Amino acid sequence: MSMDNIKIFWDDVNKIPRILNEINDMELITKEKLRYLAPDLRPVFYQEKKLLRLLFDELDEKIMYQSVWVSKQGKYYIDGEILKESVTKRGKELSAKDIEDIIYNLKEATDNTKYSEFENKVFDKFVKFNSNRFFEILYSEELDNEGYPLGAIPFTQIIKEKYKDRLSMVSFSGGKDSTVVSEVVRRALKEESILHIFGDTTLEMPQTYEYIKKFQERNPLIPFFIEKNEENNFFEMCKIIGPPSRVKSWCCSIFKTGAIGTLMSSFEDNKLTFYGIRRIESNSRKKYPRVNKTPKVENQMVASPIIDWLDLDIWLFILKENIFVNEMYKYGYLRVGCWVCPNNSFWAEFLNSIYIQTEYNNWNNFLHSFFSKLEIDNLDRYIKEGKWKARQGGAGLEISNKNALRKDECISELNSFNYSLNKQINDDFFNFIGNYTLRNRINSCLYYRKRY
Repeated sequence: MSMDNIKIFWDDVNKIPRILNEINDMELITKEKLRYLAPDLRPVFYQEKKLLRLLFDELDEKIMYQSVWVSKQGKYYIDGEILKESVTKRGKELSAKDIEDIIYNLKEATDNTKYSEFENKVFDKFVKFNSNRFFEILYSEELDNEGYPLGAIPFTQIIKEKYKDRLSMVSFSGGKDSTVVSEVVRRALKEESILHIFGDTTLEMPQTYEYIKKFQERNPLIPFFIEKNEENNFFEMCKIIGPPSRVKSWCCSIFKTGAIGTLMSSFEDNKLTFYGIRRIESNSRKKYPRVNKTPKVENQMVASPIIDWLDLDIWLFILKENIFVNEMYKYGYLRVGCWVCPNNSFWAEFLNSIYIQTEYNNWNNFLHSFFSKLEIDNLDRYIKEGKWKARQGGAGLEISNKNALRKDECISELNSFNYSLNKQINDDFFNFIGNYTLRNRINSCLYYRKRY
C-alpha cells in the first residue's frame, strides 16, 4: 500500500465517498462503477446543512436527508452532485442585516434527532466501505519513502523505541488533528499518562476552551500543561506594530511558539513530541520530514504519525472510533485555530460572524479603527474582502513616524524609491554609505531633512 495515488471516488449505490488507490484499486473502481470526485473531502453535519439552507433558496428540507460532503476548495457535493453555487460568493453578497437574520433563524428551536439519526446511518456506511483504508492508515507496516511504517500505530511504537530515553509528549491544540494524534499515541504506547502541552494563544474560540476543559475531564490520567503569554495583550500589540498579516505574521512566535518554548525549556529532559502536522495542509508542509529535530525548541525531536493522512482519513478515524472532537467542525469550520488569524479563509470569517459574534465584532471594530487612519477607498469592502491581510510596512502606526529611515515609491521614475532619513546628517553619513560623489547620483531618489 502506498499513500501515492490516493483519491476520493463516489459510490452512487451507497451514496458515500470511497478512499481508494486509483491504480491498485482500478478493478474495484471499474466493477462497482465508482467515479472520481475530489482529491480530499470532509463530511457535512446537519448543523452546517441548516446554514446552507439559509444561504441558498433552492435548498430545502430535502438536503437534511442527503449525503453531503465538501472539498478543501469549498465545493459541496450533495448525493455526489456538485452544488454549482459558491458559498464564498454568496457570503460576500450578504448585508449585516442578512447575517443577523441567519443568526436568528439558526437559533430557532428544532428537534434535530431525526437529522442526526440519518447522518449516523450515512457515516456508518462510510466507515464500513472504507474499512481497508482505516486498517492501512492505522496499522500498515509497509515502509514509506523515509523508511518508516505507513501505519500510525507501528510508526509511533518504532519512534518511541528509538528515542526511549526522551520525555514523550503530545502537542495538543484542541483541533481534530492533535486530538487524533493524542488517541493514536496513547493506543500505540498503551499508556494514558502521556504529557500533553496546550499552547494557549489567548485567541482561541470560546468553544475550543470549553472543549479543552471537557477533554481533560474525560481523560483525567493525562498530565495536561497549559502555557500562554501572560505578559502581552494581542490588541495592545496590534496598536503598536499593527495587525498581523500573511506577510508579517508576528503573532505565532509571540503568542504560540514563544510561550510553548518557554514551557519546554523548563524540562531538563530531551524531548520527543508527537504532533498533528500533515503534508496536505500547505505547500510548505509538503517538504516536512516525518521525524525531525526542530530548531524552535532546544533538545526536541518532533514526530508526525499522521503526516500523510487526508482530511477524510482523519474523519474516517474519528467516525469509526467515535472520537470526541471540537464541536465547531460540525458547524462548517475546516480548522479551529485563532479567530484573528490572517490565514483564515473568507468562509472561516463568515462563520465567525455567526458563531462567535463578540470576538468577530471586537476584531472587526479594531480593523476599522486602525485602517481608518489611512486613505482607503471603501474601507468596509477592504476589510470584508480581507485585503488587510496583505498589509506590509508601518503605514498607520505612530511608531513609523519615528523611524530613522522611511521608504516611499518615487513618483517621477518607475521602480525607484525615495528614502527619508529622519535625523541630522553630516559628512560621516556619506562616508559610511560610499563616498562624496554619491550625493549627485542619488539626488532624485534619496532626500534628507536636517533637523535644527
